[in-house]
Amino acid sequence: MTRKVDGGQLGLKVVRVTDRAGQDDFLSVPYGLYRDDANWHPPLRMERREHLEEVLADPMFGDMALFVAYHGEKPVGRIAAFRNHHYDARYGAGQGHFGALDVDPDNEVALKILLYAAEDHLLGIGCREAAGPYSFWIYDEVGLLTEGFDTPDMLMMPHHKEGLGERLSEAGYEPAADLLAYYVGLRDHYPRPPVVQRLCRTVENDPNLRVRQVQKPDFDRELQTAMDIFNDGWSVNWGHVNFPPEKVAKMGESLKPILTPDRFWFGEADGEPVAFVVMLPNVNEAARDLDGKLLPFGWAKLLTRLKLKTPKTSRMALMGLRREHHKSRAGVALVCSLFEAAFAEGRKRGVEGCELSWVLEQNKDVRKLIALSGAEVYKRYQIVTKNLAGQAS
Repeated sequence: MTRKVDGGQLGLKVVRVTDRAGQDDFLSVPYGLYRDDANWHPPLRMERREHLEEVLADPMFGDMALFVAYHGEKPVGRIAAFRNHHYDARYGAGQGHFGALDVDPDNEVALKILLYAAEDHLLGIGCREAAGPYSFWIYDEVGLLTEGFDTPDMLMMPHHKEGLGERLSEAGYEPAADLLAYYVGLRDHYPRPPVVQRLCRTVENDPNLRVRQVQKPDFDRELQTAMDIFNDGWSVNWGHVNFPPEKVAKMGESLKPILTPDRFWFGEADGEPVAFVVMLPNVNEAARDLDGKLLPFGWAKLLTRLKLKTPKTSRMALMGLRREHHKSRAGVALVCSLFEAAFAEGRKRGVEGCELSWVLEQNKDVRKLIALSGAEVYKRYQIVTKNLAGQAS
């Protein structure tokens, strides 16, 4: 069943990860591959290790296989292949996912043997289609960077070498969805456009509408409320899979150290939360010279930097509006007011710009809302798929 590619003459081989040493090699690939790329910020190695261990232990991801490509003894590429049981429950079984795809697109043999390994694994667990990159699900690091290579990556957003998309196309992968990242300069576009001012006045003048910061003592409950809004508001979005309660709880643990009240806002209608936004400091900026290493002094450096000097960039990583308010003026006004409130607090901290990501290209309603903020598309990512029928030989 398994297809063979002769990489031996080039000193290339692909190996399935079976132990911790293999996991270490899997995790190390991006640090070698992108080391000289000024627009890649090395994530914290300990956090990446914890993330991988969580994924491997999570029943959401079925039949996970990790593969590493080696040139001699050096790891030069990687890929993961798996099924997402939550995705299967919502959309039906048959589509397998790949992710954590990091390899030099000029190393065509390494890419080919990685793709073959992943595709053969997916075929072996009953999948008829491969889709990705998902690292490792729809609201994690997803998509293949296709535009915006000349700007730094933001917190929890993927980065790739230019040309990888073309190589995947040559390998039979076709576009399934485009994901957009917007950027707005927080010191630009003032005074605000008249339409924004009118929408904000709608909230200010209506006693039944208000915006507020998260109530820090009730953070866990507030986060669950926000994700309930998120699951409802995005339920009709392409590829949406609900945040399960246990994943929300884990996310809360991760975000608490950096998610201060002025970065987490709710919009209420008649006393009930119906909208929210979360604007995270771009930790990548603060950790850029640590090479992903925390010990012996990495944690102290990072926490001191975040405490004493807010990163100049941020990312609005989460937002939501209940479906019943999607087409209402009150709903639009609340989201607009939430943007303005979060941006204003960011400016007070010295934040100069914010990425709003990601947004489906086909989601015209949300794109119109974001456009009101003055933000413009500056990066593009893509989910690709391939029919695996007839691939095995």
